[in-house]
Amino acid sequence: MNYIFGVKFGYLQNTEDSHLLTPFKAITDTGSTCSYIPPLHYTWLMREVMKDITTSVNDEEWGIKLACTEVKKM
Repeated sequence: MNYIFGVKFGYLQNTEDSHLLTPFKAITDTGSTCSYIPPLHYTWLMREVMKDITTSVNDEEWGIKLACTEVKKM
């Protein structure tokens, strides 16, 4: 159990690729490909992850599907 304070993409010291959150308790598993994201932050996070993707398909069973060539853009 820990507190989540924000999300950051990349490794540089800029703040353009970060999003500060109101801290909340969370359980994190860095070895998991599945994550729970509170609905309050989901829209922002998905917009950032998908901002360079030009083609995707929403699948009711599997979620967002991408061509292998698109994954490199994430």
